[in-house]
Amino acid sequence: MSFPIAPLPGAPARDIVCRWVITSLMSLLVACGSQAVEHAPPPEPISSNAREIVGGVNTTIDDNPWQVFLKDAQGRAFCSGSILDERWILTAAHCLYDDDGNYELPYLVVAGRTHQSETSQGQARLVYDAIPYPAYSPLRKDKDVALLYLTTPLDFSTPTVKPISIATDVDESSRVMAPGVVARAAGWGRVSDGGIFSDTLRAADLIIQSNSAAQAAYTHDIITTDQLAAASLGKGICSGDSGGPLTVPYGDSRVLVGVTSWAAGCGDSRYPSMFARVSWFEPWITATTRILSPEGTRPVISLSTGQWSHTYTLSVPAGASHLTFELSEGTGNSAVYARLGAVPTQAVNHCDPQPSGNAKKCTVATPYAGTYYVKVFALSNTVNVRLKAGYHTPLDFGGMWGYVDGGRLVPHPGTGSDTCPVGYKPTRLLGSEHEPGVDWDVFLCTRPRKADREPLYDFGGMWGYVLGTLIPNPYTFQNSCPTGYTEQRVLGEFNVDYDVYVCYKLHEPRTASDFPFGGMMGQVNNGKVAPNPATGAASCPFGFVNRPVSGYPSVDWTLQFCYEPPTRWDFGGMWGFVDHGVSVPNPATGFTSCPLGYKSTQLLGTPGVDWPVFLCSRPALTGSGNSQALDFGGMYSRNKRTAPTIEKPNPYTGGQSCPPGYAATRILGSAGLDAELFLCHKLRMSKSPPEYPFGGMWGQVNGGTYVPNPSTGAISCPSGYTAKDMLGISGLDYQLAFCSAMN
Repeated sequence: MSFPIAPLPGAPARDIVCRWVITSLMSLLVACGSQAVEHAPPPEPISSNAREIVGGVNTTIDDNPWQVFLKDAQGRAFCSGSILDERWILTAAHCLYDDDGNYELPYLVVAGRTHQSETSQGQARLVYDAIPYPAYSPLRKDKDVALLYLTTPLDFSTPTVKPISIATDVDESSRVMAPGVVARAAGWGRVSDGGIFSDTLRAADLIIQSNSAAQAAYTHDIITTDQLAAASLGKGICSGDSGGPLTVPYGDSRVLVGVTSWAAGCGDSRYPSMFARVSWFEPWITATTRILSPEGTRPVISLSTGQWSHTYTLSVPAGASHLTFELSEGTGNSAVYARLGAVPTQAVNHCDPQPSGNAKKCTVATPYAGTYYVKVFALSNTVNVRLKAGYHTPLDFGGMWGYVDGGRLVPHPGTGSDTCPVGYKPTRLLGSEHEPGVDWDVFLCTRPRKADREPLYDFGGMWGYVLGTLIPNPYTFQNSCPTGYTEQRVLGEFNVDYDVYVCYKLHEPRTASDFPFGGMMGQVNNGKVAPNPATGAASCPFGFVNRPVSGYPSVDWTLQFCYEPPTRWDFGGMWGFVDHGVSVPNPATGFTSCPLGYKSTQLLGTPGVDWPVFLCSRPALTGSGNSQALDFGGMYSRNKRTAPTIEKPNPYTGGQSCPPGYAATRILGSAGLDAELFLCHKLRMSKSPPEYPFGGMWGQVNGGTYVPNPSTGAISCPSGYTAKDMLGISGLDYQLAFCSAMN
């Protein structure tokens, strides 16, 4: 038989066995508040102990200090939850509804108790508000999460009341909750199918299952991507466990990956227990709870003229840099103010929000450690403005070592052995202590960045294979190192696992590194997270992007590095075709080719509409001086197929011309077929910054398929640049736009 995830004795009707309804010849539904729980088809006889929550042994709140239980106004317990911070609790959305689908606010949250009956222990807090996930419906089983806001904060000074970190999409891609990982569910629910509710907190180990396996078990349900399945022989969640946590190991602690939602039966291993997948809801959870973090949480704010927002906080550690508070999107005009140690005002703050509208940013280059208080002030009515805050925690890259070809050591380039240079800390990113040779070790050497000392090496990116597909180095667009960098293979064995390469060079004193280094994260000991030393978690510092270079189920565990997408790109020229097929060479090379080290991107080319146009670009190397092939001076175009002729001016001159000193090259234009497109350029002669910084381009090929801007990977411009359309007339030609540093 099947049981809902229901409450303890005397609980409200929203989370108990409410009524039986015959729905088909093959299944039964138990209406349990809003959460209908499907009964499986009649099972084959199984042993009685296999239908109990095997492994549901007594545990303590000391081992699960984030766990709470909910009470109604009559003092009856129902459902569980997890502590996110002093005022926010995560639970299941169906815990907010009775069996008729009526909304009902929980009354109390109780934390810090192993035994529900020990009233002298723990902390009880009134619930001020409850927020179910906006897309949740009492008629469905998916989207089953909700947030509770407490009237007074919890006290974290006791070891039995602590928050838990929530899983993110980075954790998801790092296989933190991949099928096969052992997870822990806990609650005060029934100890067996039809048995009594427990007064003592109990926990059971479950093995995470794939959604496809869950779908095969639940043939009458649709298992969606926001759900997570876990099962083990004779183990599972049961009535009374709703809203409780599913956690997995995470460094020396645990991370919340699931919220107990529904199941068919208690411990019937053919039908996995189902949880809300926390990583899927993480953006909504973080935005709603208004927790600012180094990962750049973005609350959405709407204010009336003259109104202040809620006060946000951000804890900044020692050694952080480039503390940034940023407003973006929305409508209206608002300003962000931040202050160390106290609530900011317009008169006393650390920000100077100059630009108009909502595109405001304040950066503190070398912030003090401590808590920053942040508020937004509406200069005019503001709707849906987003607030982002974070900081850099850069590392000095100190080299790597690993094992290849059946265990051969590839030593650290500086020490010649399996050790880090003096002052650098080793972090094992791949490998198994218990099965050496199954997963070979890879080690990274790092230390915190300090302004008064030089790093040993400069980091130049990585490349490897994910799911058997080459993931190129983002700084070269291929499986190679930037010019001047040395490649080092740190993992790889023929017909066993895939290769991983790292690029490095000795740091030249008193120069800036070409590529800021944001650390790496991996998985060791059969999937345990090896956190990034820059963040202490499977995440990148604010402003950095994670990039996987290893990962193939049952072959390689995940290895990722954090890089900062370049804000400036080197321009390497363009080439195209005019007059029905006459090639126009790239002025940087004299041929239809790119300079060495530049990537070619085709931006136009649809038969019968326009001839191909190619762009050469690469990330700017900040420490390489005079390395750019050409200076970019804008573009302009004219379409003679229209009457009158449509002209698009060069934004740098305001007309059909190039800036002084720049030459014009026609790279597109065939009479009666396509428009004329002109490129402005000159040889790069100065080591000073370019007069007109280049932010990339995008276009359309093969009948309108968009080609993303190589500098962003999307149809967009980098921050600080504005898109300028040069082509794109309906029915005549396809779009081509470049990113200008001028508005």
